[in-house]
Amino acid sequence: MPLKPKKAARAVALVEDGSILRYVAQVLHTTPSTVSSTLQRYRKLLSYSRRPGYGKKSLTSCMRRLHDAGLISRRPVPLSELTRQHHETRLQFAKEDQEWAEEQWRTVLFSDETQFCLRSPDGREKVLKRTGERYSPCKFSSRTAFHSRSVMVWAGISFTLRMDLVFVKALKDPGMLQVLTQAIRTAIVEDLKQTIAENSAVIESLKTALEEKDRHIRQLQMKVDDLEQYQRRQCLRIFGVSESESENTDTIAIDVASKIGVQLTESDIDRSHRVGRRNSDRPRPIIVKFVSYRKRAEVFRNKKLLKGSLVTVREDLTKAWHNLLKECITKYSLKNVWTQDGDIIVKVGEHKHRIKCPEDMI
Repeated sequence: MPLKPKKAARAVALVEDGSILRYVAQVLHTTPSTVSSTLQRYRKLLSYSRRPGYGKKSLTSCMRRLHDAGLISRRPVPLSELTRQHHETRLQFAKEDQEWAEEQWRTVLFSDETQFCLRSPDGREKVLKRTGERYSPCKFSSRTAFHSRSVMVWAGISFTLRMDLVFVKALKDPGMLQVLTQAIRTAIVEDLKQTIAENSAVIESLKTALEEKDRHIRQLQMKVDDLEQYQRRQCLRIFGVSESESENTDTIAIDVASKIGVQLTESDIDRSHRVGRRNSDRPRPIIVKFVSYRKRAEVFRNKKLLKGSLVTVREDLTKAWHNLLKECITKYSLKNVWTQDGDIIVKVGEHKHRIKCPEDMI
C-alpha cells in the first residue's frame, strides 16, 4: 500500500537525516519495501504523491485507454502482395501521368470487378453480441465449405460516366460483348463531344480576347506613328542632288530654295545631312530640319516649281506612313496621291480622302 503524501514526505526526511529503512518503517507503521519504493519514486519524480496511472494496469484498463485514444480493433484491410516489378511498373505509370490535365483524364475509363457470395457471407458480415452470447443460435452464420454459389459483376467509371453493373457470366455471350462495346464507345464519344464543345467555347473566348488586344495594339501603333510623324513636321527631304565629298548640305538646301523663289538662310536651318547607305547608282537624299514650320511650309508649297528638273522635295515620313503611301500609289496611281503635313491624301473621282490606315483605302 503506497504511503500518503504527508507520510511519504516524513519518510524521505527521516532517510535524509540518516535513519535506516527499518527504523523509518517502524515509525510509520509500514514495511521497509514501501519506504524504499517511496524514496525511489521521490528521487525519480521529485514528488511525494503517485503519478496518475502509475503502476500495474488490468487488461480492461488497457483496452479502455486504447479506446479513448481512438485505437479500435478492426479487421486488417486485405492487400495484394506486390513484387518488385509491380512497384517499378506502378511508379513508372505515376511519373508518366502525374502532369496530365483534366482533358486527358476525361478519355480514361476505370473498371473493376468483385464477387458476391450467394449462400454464405464472404467475411464482411458482423454481429453485435453481449457477454456470454457467443454460442447463441441467433449469432450463428452458416457457411458452405465447397461449391458455394457466387456471382461476379463488373462496372466502369470515367470523368463524367458511370456504367451499369454487368454480370461477368454474361460476357461470354458475343451479343452481350457487342452491346457492352457499343455502350462504352457511345459513352466515350459523348464525353469527347462535350470536351470538344467546352474547348471550342474557350477557344472562341480566347480568339475574341486576342482580336480585341490586336485591335488595341493597332490603335496604339497608330498613335505612336502619329506622334513620330508630328515630330517630323518641320523636316523635308531633297532628292536628286548629286553627292560629293566636300559638300555642305545647308548650302545645297539654300540653293534649292532659291530656285523655287524662297529666300532661305543658314539661320532658318536647324540641321541637315544625307540619310541612307551610299549608292553609286543614285545620290542619297538630304534631310533638312527647319527652325520654323512656316519656312518649311513655304518651301514645300513651292516645290512644284522644280517640275522638269531632277530634284524633288518630299515630306519626311515614318516607315509605316511611307509603306502606306506606296500602297496608295500602287492602287490609285501617282497623280492621285500626295501628302500634306504628314497626312496621305487620295483623290477618287471628284472627292478627296484622308488615309490613316489600310482600312481607309476604298
